[in-house]
Amino acid sequence: MLVISCALFGWGRLVRRFSGWPMGTWPVTATLGLAAWIFFGGILNLLHLAYPWALDLLVISGLGLALSEWKAADWPSVRKYYWPTAVKERGQVIVLAILLLALMCFTIETQLRPLGYNTGDDFRKYFAHVVRMVQTGTLRGSPLNSIGSETLGGQAFLQGFVAGHFPIQLINGVDAVFCFFLCLTMAGGIFFQQKVSVGAAIISLLAVFFINPQYVNVSALYSMAALLMALIFLKIDPREQASEFPAAPWHEIPLALIYAGVLALKPTVLPFLALQFIFSFLAAVKKTPDWPALVKATIRTILWAALFIAPWLLLSAPEYWSGLIHPAGAPATPIQKSYETINLLSGAEKYFGGSYLAYTAAAFGLVLYAVFGIATGRRSLEPARRSLALNLAAICTAGGAAYLVINVGGVYFMDSDNVLRYSVPILIGVTPAAIGLGSLCWTDRTRVAGASQGTLLALVFGAVLFGLFFQTTINRVKLLLREGTELAFLQNSSPGNLIYFHDFQKPAQQEAAAKEMQRWQQKIPPGKKVIAWVDTPFQLDYKRNIIYDVNEAGLGTAWAVRPETDYVLWQYKGGTITKPADYHVTIQQFGRHLGFTMARTLDFYLALEKLRAQSEIIADEDDFVLMRLKP
Repeated sequence: MLVISCALFGWGRLVRRFSGWPMGTWPVTATLGLAAWIFFGGILNLLHLAYPWALDLLVISGLGLALSEWKAADWPSVRKYYWPTAVKERGQVIVLAILLLALMCFTIETQLRPLGYNTGDDFRKYFAHVVRMVQTGTLRGSPLNSIGSETLGGQAFLQGFVAGHFPIQLINGVDAVFCFFLCLTMAGGIFFQQKVSVGAAIISLLAVFFINPQYVNVSALYSMAALLMALIFLKIDPREQASEFPAAPWHEIPLALIYAGVLALKPTVLPFLALQFIFSFLAAVKKTPDWPALVKATIRTILWAALFIAPWLLLSAPEYWSGLIHPAGAPATPIQKSYETINLLSGAEKYFGGSYLAYTAAAFGLVLYAVFGIATGRRSLEPARRSLALNLAAICTAGGAAYLVINVGGVYFMDSDNVLRYSVPILIGVTPAAIGLGSLCWTDRTRVAGASQGTLLALVFGAVLFGLFFQTTINRVKLLLREGTELAFLQNSSPGNLIYFHDFQKPAQQEAAAKEMQRWQQKIPPGKKVIAWVDTPFQLDYKRNIIYDVNEAGLGTAWAVRPETDYVLWQYKGGTITKPADYHVTIQQFGRHLGFTMARTLDFYLALEKLRAQSEIIADEDDFVLMRLKP
């Protein structure tokens, strides 16, 4: 964590220096470096160069950049900034540090190497993505997995820094540990603003932990939240900002890097980014008379963001083109088109933890912060405070509105449990930042009461959040201590299912299972093309064969057409393989996008059964079949 933090700081500082931004705080600067790495990841994947040695070069060069910054740093000022002269303030720093250390020790102990991963999402998708990349230098390679749809590949690239040198079981350290650490340091670091109380900083820091993340896989969660939080601080925090509309065309690079980075991690956050961009533009219109400069800055931001996301889009461009000219056909099974009626004020526990009431309260709190921000911005005569208040109002409005848009509109496409889960990283990223920056916004230099108003609002908001999320936080901690993993769906599992879950996890992550998978692959001549639909595709050797790995999410895309191959390795039963009868149940129960995906998967299952009858069977044992396809 120390090495990567320093390397990211070096790259973030280079971005700041190049684009004319001040040095800022180290956690925001490190997160900006993370966004830069995601951009480089797109280029490396596009060039088929995303090997561990290339990732190591990013780390080494980042350390060199950081070292050059430290040589030129004014260390007495830095020491005074983080270790104030006043005894009371030093005590407050110690309290924050102890709280941060306690949360990180617990997180590292329980989540760096959890005892269980999501067998469907992690083993079949996300593990396989990163293993393919570190072995072949690119994430591209299969039209039957989810690269290009559910994710563009940014998260898998970040996970490559772990998977390239350490056991893949440590992959959780990227998001659930390191990016969680970035969120905590940004949220608690607001204390080092002269006018923010330690109480508001503690509430901001604890909010990162208390808001239930609904953790179900190693996909982007805290990494998205960290980038969103950095975006907010860059837009609002006076410590981070440069002049708003300079003539330099590269001034918008930091913001554009974060926009592109978030989209490369998970496109589901697009509603928030769009709303934030619109509301921030309206706030800028309100506070500046210089329209030409504002319009130019907005256009430059869009163009830079398009440039930074372009490598990731180009990586999957062949699949997108295939989906346009030769789209996969409609599934044979009819799909249910109904949607759920949701109650955003329901206090009932959701399947993945938390309740609509708790998350809606967080969103409503953001709306209240927006109202206070607009009121402050309208009556304030001080330009800096007016700008802070209006920008805060824009961010909070976007956060609350995105929560409503995703949850109200999303149920037309998928079940409410998964829709709610997609809005959680937005709340984790926006809410703690709003609490801290709101305390700063409602602080008046001449009145102590002004400072207490901001802190009081933070305490009230925090008390509501902690009260609503208290029981679900207790459940999460109990689950971690009892099962060794925070997989949210295990909270509702029966004792028998929990035993089955752990019984599958142990052998799937051991060397014997990997050797068994390699034994099957040895039956295929090197260099031959093979479709692999198995429980643990991450245990295959992607350098030895051209492997088209299969997962359910990939089969639901418009470009999921079976490629021409020589062999098919199919695990048709056992493990966690879904039976045809269960596909029918899911199709009828959920409908919409999930039903469509399951119907496509059922079609593929039945197609392989037909192929099996028409092909040469090389081996058929232990729930696996290897077939050589006829020309």
